[in-house]
Amino acid sequence: MMIKKAVSHSKNACSVNKSVQYIDTIVQNMSSKKVIVVGDFFLDKYIYIKDAETGVSLYTGKPSYFIDRTETSPGAAGTVAKNLALLGVGDVYAVGFCGNDGDGYTLMQNMEKFKIHTEKMIVLDDRSTPCYTMIMRDSGKGYVEDGEASVQNHKLTTSEMEQKLIHNLSTLIGEVQPDAVIFLDQLDYENYGVITTGMRRYIEKIHSEFPAVLTYVDSRQFIGDVAHTAIRKCNNFEFARAYSTDASNMTDICEQLTNRSDAPLIVTLGADGTLISKHGAVTIVPSFSVGDTIDTRGAGDAFTTGYVTSRICGVGEYESVLIGNAVAACCVSQIATTGRIKMQELEAIFRTYIDEIER
Repeated sequence: MMIKKAVSHSKNACSVNKSVQYIDTIVQNMSSKKVIVVGDFFLDKYIYIKDAETGVSLYTGKPSYFIDRTETSPGAAGTVAKNLALLGVGDVYAVGFCGNDGDGYTLMQNMEKFKIHTEKMIVLDDRSTPCYTMIMRDSGKGYVEDGEASVQNHKLTTSEMEQKLIHNLSTLIGEVQPDAVIFLDQLDYENYGVITTGMRRYIEKIHSEFPAVLTYVDSRQFIGDVAHTAIRKCNNFEFARAYSTDASNMTDICEQLTNRSDAPLIVTLGADGTLISKHGAVTIVPSFSVGDTIDTRGAGDAFTTGYVTSRICGVGEYESVLIGNAVAACCVSQIATTGRIKMQELEAIFRTYIDEIER
């Protein structure tokens, strides 16, 4: 990927060593931190089919698949909330909605298992709980993903629902005084989920009403509609779509977008690292190599987890992005999951990286 005018940083053992030291700071401080996650909460399901046990249906004569086991976990915004809890953030709060159905029950149970506060989640009778179902097949050498099915709502979020979500969030911020609020939209259709036009307008107000709160927005389709007072994050494909550009112009646009903003703009570039732009200056923070066998599902959410946790614990911008990249690297090295990353794994990947640099 060629990014014009970008300042590419080579591997730097000093920066990595500094980040390892910051991990100790994060560990010492994060148990007292509070983070609210607002967005589209999905249920992730993994269905493991054992092909050797496949039979024939008595009723149709078609294959009758033997399911070895199933696993579930919070998905989309729920992935971020889960990751924060696993890393050790003291209190994680969820603001969103799910359906009054079995998947909604399972989603809420999963979040409560991770000690995520769900009191501000709205349960709706006229919506299904969004769900990703991954079909895992036994290849003989372990399970591999064979396909994905999804349940998504194709109904506009009503004005009443929007106002209820904003009220729940505003009330919660006032009650718990969080260190950060993370917004994450998962849906490609405007005003079909939690991060509606009205919610984005409310995000603009948070900076003035609660200036001490770190506000972070990760958007698939609407990053161009997010106020510059919030930290904006997307990947390079989402950025190109939002601003009708390509990699050659990305740096110029990032400079313009952050020229008068104190809040950084972050664009993840996959294996090429992460671009961060602040006060019109663009920096590329390197990624971590984790081998050829990877699963990128959940990598962006993992980055968000590492970056936000670092920032609210007092870590600087560059090192926070580097730690975010490390969490993402841990995630992609875990196959067929959205990641279960703990601090020990972070330290290990940094030390491996240092060894590579110094070798």
